Amino acid sequence: MLAIEEARRLRGAGVERARDALQPAARLHIAGQLSGTERIEALHFHGLCTRWAKEAGLDSERRPEESDENYYDVRAPNLLTEAPDALGAMSMQ
Repeated sequence: MLAIEEARRLRGAGVERARDALQPAARLHIAGQLSGTERIEALHFHGLCTRWAKEAGLDSERRPEESDENYYDVRAPNLLTEAPDALGAMSMQ
């Protein structure tokens, strides 16, 4: 409940992006509660990783030969750390 109210408060204050990695069950609950609130979405950790990677133009697709462990424990989190640099470079162009 606190996360829902905090998301609404931040959005009302004009905050463009406030990210918090959510567990899948919490994300689903919060997403349902915020479904009518404009420009707020609830993502789980790996959803956050892939969303930022896509926004930054990074390849976030899981490769056929890639193990679950490598993708979820190594590559997806690395994409999250690479995305801000790529996004910063894009804004400088």
